[in-house]
Amino acid sequence: MGTDQLTQLVLATSVMTRFRGVPEHLINMHSFWRHGISAGLVARAMASINGEYNAERFFVGGLLHDVGRLVMCLKAPDQLRRAMELVQKGELLYKQERRVFGYDHADVGGELLRQWNLPFRLQESIRCHHKPQRATNYADEAALINLADAISHSLDLGNSGESGVPPLKEKSWELVGLDEETYLPQIQDKVRKQFDEVVQVFLHG
Repeated sequence: MGTDQLTQLVLATSVMTRFRGVPEHLINMHSFWRHGISAGLVARAMASINGEYNAERFFVGGLLHDVGRLVMCLKAPDQLRRAMELVQKGELLYKQERRVFGYDHADVGGELLRQWNLPFRLQESIRCHHKPQRATNYADEAALINLADAISHSLDLGNSGESGVPPLKEKSWELVGLDEETYLPQIQDKVRKQFDEVVQVFLHG
């Protein structure tokens, strides 16, 4: 294992251990982290295809993209439950979060990472992962996390509380610089092959 991989592994596991006591009636934590792991694997696969030198940091971005929802669970469970109750079939929870809170879990996650003094590019890619066009510096990385989230949901390897599957946005594919028809099957296959082994490391290790 290289230094970059080890650093990202320590960061990821450190964050995961901070969220104990999240109400199970709101979010199943095992399923939550399975979704994060699959999104991390998708993000890393896409970054590798694009020739990124440190693809491991994209794994962390995918893993932590919904971490703001855990903060909401711990700090404002009643409001989050209300948002969940308002979700209609096929609708995405983050839109009801904005209705109830005035902001969504992506905003909370970005602010959390800012307070933890993590790199700005990670903060912005998580803060803007539902709307990559909002990113001022790293729209391409936010778009990559946007796609990682959607692809992960489509693989159905876990769930972060969403009732629907986010759409694969054409604009996000353009920002990332990959062709959906060419690369989507390749990415899905790679993630399926790696998933169980990585889950073993993070959730059963």
